[in-house]
Amino acid sequence: YATTAPAARAYLDRQTFDDVANALLTGGMEGLTGVLFFPLAMGWLLPGVVVLGLYKLRRDDERVTDWLSIVLLVVAVAFYQVTKLAFLPRILTYVPFSAWLDVPAGWSFPLRMAVPALFFLAGVGAAEMVRRRRASTLIYYLTLCGVDALLTLAVYGVNFLGVF
Repeated sequence: YATTAPAARAYLDRQTFDDVANALLTGGMEGLTGVLFFPLAMGWLLPGVVVLGLYKLRRDDERVTDWLSIVLLVVAVAFYQVTKLAFLPRILTYVPFSAWLDVPAGWSFPLRMAVPALFFLAGVGAAEMVRRRRASTLIYYLTLCGVDALLTLAVYGVNFLGVF
């Protein structure tokens, strides 16, 4: 059935429960597929692990609240972000969720900026919860970047498949 009548077009283009269920299932499967690429993310974590691991070997009593630990943590996270962008440069141009949803043009830029920032903040939140039990800078780094990597792969992992 095809038509150009505005009322008929509006009825045909409406969102239904089937559309929502399809988007959730498609997004869930693609997210799961992306998370399965986590072994590749170990390369993103490696430079920071080397920096903080060497520091941990040199100073076993270090804590994430020490000024040198904070500086090295910032350096390690910067290495992580640069390495992540080198492995997955499409993060800068890919509109999150556009593989399974029709994202309006006005939402493209805000999503490209907000989603990675929210993933990073989720990693910081998880790392802060872990810090209360273990104050190691290396554990803080692994928690922060591990959560960020998993969430990033869940949304951006489809780009490894070369589809988008």
